[in-house]
Amino acid sequence: MLFFGDAEHATTTSYGNVRWSQELFGIPAQNTWVYFRVTDFYLLRRTESGQGLLSWNLMMIDWADLFRQVGRPVLPPAALPEGLVLTAAANDGVPAPLSVMVVGRNSTEAKLAAEAALDEWVNSERSGKWIHDDLTFYGPGGIGRATSRVIKPFREAFADRSVEKDMLFCEGNYCAACGKLWGKHVGTWVGQTASEKHLFLRFGMHWRMENGKVREGWAVFDFPGLLKQLGKDFFEIARRPNQIPSLTAA
Repeated sequence: MLFFGDAEHATTTSYGNVRWSQELFGIPAQNTWVYFRVTDFYLLRRTESGQGLLSWNLMMIDWADLFRQVGRPVLPPAALPEGLVLTAAANDGVPAPLSVMVVGRNSTEAKLAAEAALDEWVNSERSGKWIHDDLTFYGPGGIGRATSRVIKPFREAFADRSVEKDMLFCEGNYCAACGKLWGKHVGTWVGQTASEKHLFLRFGMHWRMENGKVREGWAVFDFPGLLKQLGKDFFEIARRPNQIPSLTAA
């Protein structure tokens, strides 16, 4: 869906269609076609010859959505529709953007908007200056596809929020970031009741800007890592057949 970068970074967010024909994490083969969302972030290191070598890679798969598809949900149903994730709603190529299409587009302004979009998760107020009124957000399993009602539940469930950025970069009007969202777990979120623990949520996010504002966003979260901090085994829950999580939705 998306593939872009700069001189030191690169990223993709996409999905694959596969037939689940073998056991996975102790879960029996489903013998059906499924799709899975995946995101990657890469750090490049320049050599003396001027070549770029990959020196770091973060890869995350939307396991919550994959298990939801086959009737083994780990998280409760989202308050908003799940499952549909589209590429950029712009004629910028597939995967977007073709570099030739974004030459000359303001990446400095786009980066400011991306910073604001990321800060939305930890701030207490909405930054209308940088966020489009008709924003479309494609969240992972447990969050859903949304134009609203996404960030507020997270804010209500986590106090003392902060963001730790591993990288944030842009190519033209397309931007991406990965890192960790931190906060004290004081309320229910994606079915997980308050633990009063200081937790982190690893994220990978992508944005497309339009007229200097965030018009579309895509996100994948490391829910297995989050549940591990709560003393739970994400994949063990998925191994339980016909286990329906609490209907407390985000």
